[in-house]
Amino acid sequence: MTMKSLVKSAVFSVVGLSVVVAAGCSKARWEDDSVSPDSGQVEIALGAEFGVSGGITSDAGLASRAVIDKGYSKTLYVSFARLDQIEASGAYPAYSTVDSAFLARWAGALTDNDSQATTVRFCDPKFYLSRSSNNSTKFVGWYPAYPTQTALGAGGSVEIPIDGATDIMLSEELTGSKAVRFGTYVSAGHANNRIFHFGHKLTQLHFYAYAVDAYASSVWGKIKSIKLKSQRPTCKIVLPAAVSFTGTPADLELTKKKVSDDSAISYTSGLAFPFDTTVTPGAANEQTLREASAVECGYSLVAPLAGSASLSLLIVTEKTAGSTTETIETPVTVTVPAAGFEAGKAYNIFLRFSAVTIQPEATISKWVVAPDTINIEM
Repeated sequence: MTMKSLVKSAVFSVVGLSVVVAAGCSKARWEDDSVSPDSGQVEIALGAEFGVSGGITSDAGLASRAVIDKGYSKTLYVSFARLDQIEASGAYPAYSTVDSAFLARWAGALTDNDSQATTVRFCDPKFYLSRSSNNSTKFVGWYPAYPTQTALGAGGSVEIPIDGATDIMLSEELTGSKAVRFGTYVSAGHANNRIFHFGHKLTQLHFYAYAVDAYASSVWGKIKSIKLKSQRPTCKIVLPAAVSFTGTPADLELTKKKVSDDSAISYTSGLAFPFDTTVTPGAANEQTLREASAVECGYSLVAPLAGSASLSLLIVTEKTAGSTTETIETPVTVTVPAAGFEAGKAYNIFLRFSAVTIQPEATISKWVVAPDTINIEM
């Protein structure tokens, strides 16, 4: 049988976490043709954890922020698709038969430790099957839970737009029942553990800028915008696990916010990049010291890139001399690390402005620590 529900809408995003699922989110009405609870109804509560790579955040209400890490304690909203075992055969229907997803509320300090997984509660309570046989249920979850994604697409698919500012996460598919319930944690590696793990499906690029000589600012002025060229606009998930990136490539404006707290970075008068005069030119640690003084430009969450690919930027600067203002558009190619820009990893990209060029350099930080750094000479 298919599942039908009225799902309360919410907009949010998620990355790699451990989750336990339960109920109690709203008083919205619901129907679930495939669930047949007995007189002693057992509500489904899920357990989830944040993966080692980081996570998603959002404020209370429907506002969302891009980057979520363990320890985040505000409410998140995620979607789950459900498959119930067919009583007669014990088989499971296909995800293509599922009408809609269920909205769930994830609250508590997020963790990457199964033994400390936080609880996820369905906004409309869901119950375990209670029949004479074949009472198992499968769930798979994803983030963000968009209002337009309460209904699944053809073939059991979910399409999520990539806007550069919103994380996208997907859990594994887990099977549970009244006998072995979701949210169960016995011990590390135990066969009866039923903790969901949400993992990032995008790569995270952090941009910083600094000058390598005293003349750079007079040549370039200030940064007005940074665009990532030819980015795929859609993440398509075919449940339970297939992820692809689709759509006509288009330019994507850098998210002009700080990755730490999503506070705005102002480009109104142009973003000045510093030249630290206290750093000794030619010193062994010159680059490290200049990176420490770099100005944060913003971030972008985009489809991963293979090591054989390239990332192109368009950097727009503006300089003023007297009453004359000059706009400079500079295309820049970022050298992608040999392993690529991988899902669930965050990369620092430094724009090094000199009187001659812009040179990008990249490193990995935060989500999963990786050895790559990217510098771009300007």
